[in-house]
Amino acid sequence: VCNLLNIFESISILLKDDLIENKIKLDIICSKDIELKINQNELKHIFISLISNSKDAFNINKTENRLITIEIMKNDQSVSIIYQDNGGGIPEDIIDKIFDFNVSTKKEQGGTGIGLYMVKMIVDKYNGKVDVKNTDHGSCFRLSF
Repeated sequence: VCNLLNIFESISILLKDDLIENKIKLDIICSKDIELKINQNELKHIFISLISNSKDAFNINKTENRLITIEIMKNDQSVSIIYQDNGGGIPEDIIDKIFDFNVSTKKEQGGTGIGLYMVKMIVDKYNGKVDVKNTDHGSCFRLSF
């Protein structure tokens, strides 16, 4: 069992230089008492992968005022994590396949299509759900455990 606020604070510290260098603001909204029965390294892997994808989208789309918001909520049955960026979103022709093996929006930049596939594998391992949709300015991932 791990405390989610502690996990996300450690991710922020781990990626601090990269976030500063790429002018990315990371907002984490989470109460201190939310815990989840999950391997913390696997949870970190999920969000480092999502943040890396957002960073690439910001750079490709030359996004100004780069923002990633991670909001964690808990109810009686589950924990939901909403991850949003303003990096321009995912092309509609690929969004339904984004979690498939070897699917990438960044083939020209050397993308392998492994990152979001691994995210889905980790979420599935814990009987969770992950989905994605585009918003007005970017993408929104919802993870439920």
